Amino acid sequence: RCIKPNTTKSPNSFDSGEVLRQLRYAGMMETIRIRREGYALREEHESFYRRFHLLLSSTEANQGEGITHLVKVLSQRLQLTHAEWQIGHSKIFLKRDLATKLELLAHLRVRAAGRIVVDFGRKVARTRASNLLTAWGKLQVNLIRKRRQIIASNKISATYRMCLVRRVYKTTLVSVIRIQCLGRRIVACEKVRRVRDPYWDKSFHDLDLLHSEMVSQMDDAVNAKDFKTAADLEKKLAPLKEALESKRPLTRSVLESRIAEVQTQLDDAVARKAFQECAPLQEKLEDLVKKREDLPTLDELKDAVHQAEKNVSDAAARRDFAAAASLQAALDNAKQRLEDACRAENGSSDNDSPTVDEATEHGFESRADLEVAIAEASTSIDEAISKRQFDKATKFQAELERLENLRPSLPSIQEIESELEKLKADMEEAIRTKNFKKAELLHLEVDKLEEKLQEEKSKMPSTTEESPVEQSSPQFVNENGETIIFESRFNLEKEIDRFKSLVQNAARSKNFKEASRYQRFLEKLEDLKPLLLTAQELVEKLNEVKKDMDEAIERKDFEKAEELHTIVEKLEKQVDLEKANIKTPEPIAVSTPITATSVKPSVKASIKVSPDATSIATVPSIATTVKIKKSARIVDNRPVSKLRPKAPMISQSSDTVVAVAQMLANRRGDAAIITDSSGGLAGII
Repeated sequence: RCIKPNTTKSPNSFDSGEVLRQLRYAGMMETIRIRREGYALREEHESFYRRFHLLLSSTEANQGEGITHLVKVLSQRLQLTHAEWQIGHSKIFLKRDLATKLELLAHLRVRAAGRIVVDFGRKVARTRASNLLTAWGKLQVNLIRKRRQIIASNKISATYRMCLVRRVYKTTLVSVIRIQCLGRRIVACEKVRRVRDPYWDKSFHDLDLLHSEMVSQMDDAVNAKDFKTAADLEKKLAPLKEALESKRPLTRSVLESRIAEVQTQLDDAVARKAFQECAPLQEKLEDLVKKREDLPTLDELKDAVHQAEKNVSDAAARRDFAAAASLQAALDNAKQRLEDACRAENGSSDNDSPTVDEATEHGFESRADLEVAIAEASTSIDEAISKRQFDKATKFQAELERLENLRPSLPSIQEIESELEKLKADMEEAIRTKNFKKAELLHLEVDKLEEKLQEEKSKMPSTTEESPVEQSSPQFVNENGETIIFESRFNLEKEIDRFKSLVQNAARSKNFKEASRYQRFLEKLEDLKPLLLTAQELVEKLNEVKKDMDEAIERKDFEKAEELHTIVEKLEKQVDLEKANIKTPEPIAVSTPITATSVKPSVKASIKVSPDATSIATVPSIATTVKIKKSARIVDNRPVSKLRPKAPMISQSSDTVVAVAQMLANRRGDAAIITDSSGGLAGII
């Protein structure tokens, strides 16, 4: 309420009579009086019990528990009646005097307990102090005795230690002089090594980063026309390249590139008839070929891992656990070799690509196999949920998440194609810059990626390239666990209407749990609508395909025309099926819509719904007869706050009475206001 302090609107002026008059006219004084006479304090059951259960003795606490037992014991002890307090569903209501008395009793109980604890603490402190004094006296006596023993032993051992120290000092002095000589020698050797090879302590990865940095600096100097700096950097690059090549890890790809390089040099020497150069080149080539056995390819290592896994599985199936243990050690060794090879091929252990093919370990050779497994897991989840087997659904969900986490380890066809295009561009750039070693390595990688791409395309199902007509019909698992295949849009609409009827019947019978369950099935059916074209959409698609077929015939592309002709025939069959299923809708009888009716808080409204309420759900406006009967006024002695009506709920005129009644039941509402499309009042339920 807004209370004016005076009638002149002047500041710092308070007219008590005027303020009192406004408070009386506004009903505030009467409200305050009613508030005082009622239960002023309200507290949750749990909070009240937690605060005042300490007023119960141990015997009373063992006789019962809960807020009801607490109120009963306190009422008997304080000689109270039910007029002093009341127990509600979630709160307890009590008057101010009683609350003050309970607070005082709780405070006195706490203080009494505090005094007991303090007395006990003082007794414990006195006991501990006496024990401490006794122990301190004994300690002092023992310390004096121990000190005398230590002084005597120190005098005896001092002379002995002096002799030992002298002897050790002489020996240590000779050793230190020798160590200094060796240290100076090591420092001198390191300095000489740094002069001869300044990059001896750097790894291949560090040298590669340093080489890239110096190349970029030289390019920047050339672009800035600082040729002196560029010349200095070029001089430093020569020894850096030699150190880089000397420390390059020997992998299978590097070995193959070296074999190709030596073979090229040998062929060139034979072509020039320089037979003296051929002999050492041939020996070098044979040595490199022999190293192939020590450096298997990644595919060979993967085959070895698969074979080891198979051997372990066979041994476990035969229950030959001793052999399985030894084979497991061999499997771990094979995996370690594969990981080392992957790390060497990538050039660094910090590479972002995975070192071990996790998806291959789980039995997936391609992305297509993984996607099929993911689809099967999703289908299993839906079936388990429809059968209410939630334990199985949880297990299938965990399996689905594990399979989805394997996707990054198996690239898709698009990712492989993008990587292939990038490698081809890098290879063209290497050929343009005449870096044939890098071009050879990139060429090998391109070949591997192309083989992998062909393998993925061969395993990938052809459904992605099929036309909309050739796609499989959508499936649906109904409330009984039965799988339904929809061949036409009409069948889907028929099933949707059936579930709408089930939802409305369940809501009318106030079985809202079943209504929610049917509503979820209805939403799944609504999601299937885009997968099945309507008759009009099929006709439009048919015209487009016929147009494409005519264009193919004009271009004399008869193979494509034959494919389009097959699609046209299937589309014509679907159009005929949809047109045959279309029926003329029957007219719907609509009763008088709801008109605006005012309902007082003391009037109890009863709603009667006509039997054809399910058909009224399709009508834009509310079409159900509502009869409101007045009942006798109910006398209620509840507080004023409990007598205030709840805020009404808002509904649209397009909603049915059943839907509005369901909304009121779910939200525990008392009334609903019906609004029309313009926002005006259309009715009250």
